[in-house]
Amino acid sequence: MGFLGHDESGLSIKAMSLHVVGVPLTDFVPEKAFDDVSEEAFFLTRIVENDADAIFSFVDGSTTRELLESMTGGTLPFEEGAQRLARAFNTAHVATSRDGAFFVIDLEVADGSRIYCLIKYDYSEAVVRRQVKGKQQLRKLVQAFVTDKKAVQKICLIRATDDGVQASVAARDRMRPAPELSDYFYDFLGVSRERTDADLTKAVLNVARLVLQEQKANLGDRSVAIAMGEFENALRLRPTVDAEVVGEILLGVLGNPDDEKLQSAVGRSVDRKFESARLHGLGFKPDPSALKTPKSVKLETEEGVVVRYSQRAGETLVRREKKPGGGETITIETDAAVRETVTKVG
Repeated sequence: MGFLGHDESGLSIKAMSLHVVGVPLTDFVPEKAFDDVSEEAFFLTRIVENDADAIFSFVDGSTTRELLESMTGGTLPFEEGAQRLARAFNTAHVATSRDGAFFVIDLEVADGSRIYCLIKYDYSEAVVRRQVKGKQQLRKLVQAFVTDKKAVQKICLIRATDDGVQASVAARDRMRPAPELSDYFYDFLGVSRERTDADLTKAVLNVARLVLQEQKANLGDRSVAIAMGEFENALRLRPTVDAEVVGEILLGVLGNPDDEKLQSAVGRSVDRKFESARLHGLGFKPDPSALKTPKSVKLETEEGVVVRYSQRAGETLVRREKKPGGGETITIETDAAVRETVTKVG
C-alpha cells in the first residue's frame, strides 16, 4: 500500500518525458514528451515496487513544488514543466554521481487525483540480436532499461488534488543508507524529514508489542514485557530494520516455531501493522535513543552476599521467593558460572 494506498491498481500514465542527466550544463538537451507510452506496464511495475510511505515534506520555497503546482493548474504545459524539472535536476547533479535517465511521469488515479513520479534510472549499453533479410545481426542499444528494482537510483512520489500539490513526499535514494537522501536530491526536491529514525523505531516497537500481545498464548511463562525486552535486544544488533526483519525477530522471540500457520500469522500481522503505522516500504537503522537502556541491579543481603545483574536478565534468570518465616530464597538460573573472583575483605 504505502504512498499509493489502494490506488495501485487504478494507475495509468497520462504523460511522460525522458532526459539524460549528469551531463555538463551546456550539454543538457531539453526533450519533447513522449507522444505515447508503449511500455506502460514496465514503468508502472517499477513505480509500485518502489512504493513507500511518505516521511518527507516540502519546505517553504520549494521550486519543485512550485513547478508541479503550475503543471497541475495548467499554467505550465507538461512538456515545458518536465524540461525545467530535468534541467534543475541536472544542475543539482554532482560530479561524483552516476549519469542516468531522468523520467517525469504524470499518473492518473482512479479517484481523479494525480500523482507525479520523478525517477532517476540507470541506463546502460546493451546488444540485441535481430534478423535482417534472413541474416542474424547484432545491434547496439545506447540506452537500455532493465527490469531490476536496483536500477532505480532515485524515485519520489508526489500527490496533487484539486486543492493543489500536497506537502507529503515519498522518496527513496539507492545511493544513501535508507531512508536518507543524497544532499543534492534534498536540494532539488526542497524537502525535509518529517519522521526521524527515532520516530520510526518507536513505531516498530509498538508494532512488535501489538503482535506479541496477539501471540501471548505462545510466550510460555513469559510476559509481553519480558518478550519485548528480548525483541529490543535483538533489534539493537540489526544494522537495518524493515517488515521482514521485524518478522524474523518476533519468530525468534517465539522460539522459531515450525508451525507454518503460526509463521504466516505473524508475517501477516506484521505487514498489516506496518501499513497502519505508515511504515510500508521503509528500511532504516534502529535509533538507540528509542530503545531502553538496560539497567543494572545490585542485590545485597544482610549476610553480606552481593549479587549484581542486568535488570533485563533478571526478569528471566533471577527468581526471588518470600519464605513463610521471613527472608527470601533467591534462585539464579544459568548455563554456567563463567567467572568467580575472590578478594580480601578488610
